[in-house]
Amino acid sequence: MATTLLKQRVCIVGSGNWGSAIAKIVGANAVKYNNKFETRVTMYVYEEIVNNQKLTDIINQLHENVKYLPGHKLPENIVSFTSHSKDSTFSSNCIDIINSFLKTFESFLSFLLND
Repeated sequence: MATTLLKQRVCIVGSGNWGSAIAKIVGANAVKYNNKFETRVTMYVYEEIVNNQKLTDIINQLHENVKYLPGHKLPENIVSFTSHSKDSTFSSNCIDIINSFLKTFESFLSFLLND
């Protein structure tokens, strides 16, 4: 009997310089290892106004966090959102990831170190 492996969903909580740098790496690896991970990577953003625009809109349109990691393009599979977003997947993505973090951390760490 064959077993079906579910792809892991990845959500990054935070979009500062550290979160954006990790998003750049994780986003590229999610595409590279799409047999193990869903390619869409969500990034929870604390909404701020930058240059008269919402930071989530800037990140989703320009694929760059112009406030915290300017000059570094994020992969197009990174989708930023807030808990107030119309298409908010915070509860289904981030909470699931946080709750299963300890269980999946070992395999995710192995994934990162084997690259």
